[in-house]
Amino acid sequence: MKNFAFVFPGQGSQAVGMLDGWGSHPAVVQALKEASDALGEDVGRLIHEGPKEALALTTNTQPVMLVAGVAAWRVWRAEGGALPAAVAGHSLGEYAAVSISATSSPARRRRGSSTNRPNCGRAIRRSASAPASPPPGSNS
Repeated sequence: MKNFAFVFPGQGSQAVGMLDGWGSHPAVVQALKEASDALGEDVGRLIHEGPKEALALTTNTQPVMLVAGVAAWRVWRAEGGALPAAVAGHSLGEYAAVSISATSSPARRRRGSSTNRPNCGRAIRRSASAPASPPPGSNS
């Protein structure tokens, strides 16, 4: 396999139903539960049902985009996806990149810049501290 990178999207990429394709996957269910527990609200319902106007509020968009990125990563790895050569994020996507890089080997970590996004900070602390479940046979 050729080298590839995981690049997480930034704010403005959110859409109602954006995780519906993987909604019942255990990795998505777990990521949504962790985010909901950390934030004290049902993040999964907001993503699934909206409304679009509520999803577009910065205080909602930021943690939602983080959990969507982490959930996508976890599905990728749970289904046997290879580790990328690099992870990156556009703007807000940096949080997902930093969060998932904390679950990769130290040689693969690339830390993003820190900003003052308090809602993401609460969710990322929870996400980064959650145990990662690499696929069977993985050395990561």
